[in-house]
Amino acid sequence: MLSALYFSIIFGLSSKNNIPESVRPQFLECIFLGRLRAAKALVSAWIDETETTLSRPPVHAAWQVQGDLQLLTGVMEEAEECYRRSQKTIRGSKSALRIASCRNTAWMALFRYRLPTALSCFSQITKEMEANSIQLAEAHFGIACTLYEMGRVNETIKALDSLAQSIERLKKLPDQTAPQWIEVLEVLRVDVTTQAELRTTTSLDDHVYWRSGQIAAYGSNAHLPKFPKHDTTISVLRVRSEYLKSLHSTMREDVHAVSDLYRHIEWAANLGIIEYLRAVRLECTLATLVGRFPNHASTILQPLNHTVRIGTAGRAQLEYLYCAAKVFEFQGRVSDMQQTYRRYALVAMQSLREDANIRLIANESVATSSRIDHIGVRLPVRYRAAYLYLLENLEYSDLSIGEVAASIGVTPRALQLTFKQYIGLSPAELIRKKRMEHIREDLLNEKNVSQQSVRDIARKWGVENRSSLISSYRAQFHETPSDTLKRSGRPSFSDAADRGSCHGLS
Repeated sequence: MLSALYFSIIFGLSSKNNIPESVRPQFLECIFLGRLRAAKALVSAWIDETETTLSRPPVHAAWQVQGDLQLLTGVMEEAEECYRRSQKTIRGSKSALRIASCRNTAWMALFRYRLPTALSCFSQITKEMEANSIQLAEAHFGIACTLYEMGRVNETIKALDSLAQSIERLKKLPDQTAPQWIEVLEVLRVDVTTQAELRTTTSLDDHVYWRSGQIAAYGSNAHLPKFPKHDTTISVLRVRSEYLKSLHSTMREDVHAVSDLYRHIEWAANLGIIEYLRAVRLECTLATLVGRFPNHASTILQPLNHTVRIGTAGRAQLEYLYCAAKVFEFQGRVSDMQQTYRRYALVAMQSLREDANIRLIANESVATSSRIDHIGVRLPVRYRAAYLYLLENLEYSDLSIGEVAASIGVTPRALQLTFKQYIGLSPAELIRKKRMEHIREDLLNEKNVSQQSVRDIARKWGVENRSSLISSYRAQFHETPSDTLKRSGRPSFSDAADRGSCHGLS
């Protein structure tokens, strides 16, 4: 996602005042030059120094910066652990903890392509009375990035206007970062309009996700890219701005600009931001297809081919599937094109249905759902929203208590205590209970359930581990999945299959 490049700058600007003066200039230089590995080394040394000084434990800012760097470089588990440590060391008010929890959950969700979750958490920050100007600016920036990834160009432009207002408030702060924020905003505006123009060209009119009506009112003639008249002082922004010019020229069938795209791909690879490199390859593929350079499109896309396996295509693979289908079309591989485009269309429709649960009012997201049951009515009104959020995200295996808490702006501990008090179950126990109920329902209702499809049903509801499935299912229903199928009188697995690689799911 292109948001990753801008986030690498924004988190550096947001963290400036929390970085020790001894390393601050060097840290910001690394960030602005895109030397993230060097920045990680600086932060690691900072954490090691504070850990070895008993009277100076690592501050939450150190762990948060380290988590941001891990997130950018694709180490998701380490990022989540750093964020957890960061929140654990916060010594401020409950509001400070809520803001940090929402902020970290939002960025994790965005990088995992859990866009409604990211939008909800970023928007929650804008409602916090104790959020400072920097936190509000970063939240509005996150909202704009999330809306862009959803393909909502008009709403993205409005969100950038809100970001501009937040930046005006930053001018009153003594840290003097407002000029850099303005530079980010200027290039990001150009980026959004360039990407929208690319995806609304006639030759890409079958890109149904972008043609879904979310950008129907967008007029490319009214928003032609206007590159800044002056060079930015931030190196990575300057490189991105030059690349956008080459991308624009490639769309206009300028063969000389294609070599510039290859150079930027190499630069992105050295940068080390995995999601950004992937986004660049997809952008270049689309531009070369529009510019009628299909051979270059195939070459640029090829390194991504091994990252997608048949049957494993979520929103993260949406644009890849479309690009692959278009490349196959130019190559005359009709069967491959049709198969890949069908997969793309399915993911696009699933993503659009997910996005439809979010309505935006003044750049604030509100999850809408009418699903409430006897458990929900026992909870306080505010926590019913958390319960609904939990129900709507059961299929994600990485659903966490922190994420559920952040969706309504409370701390994980507050969520734990409230759920225990009112329904007698912790959020984790409730997630497990609901997943098992859905698995049992599918086992009883779906026809021709096989050994393989039981595993698929479990994965469908976020259960990846066989032993967890078996133990949780048995604890709740006093039988195994195999027993359920046998008792229902429908075909089950043979004893030999039960003793196979799946251990009989029993």
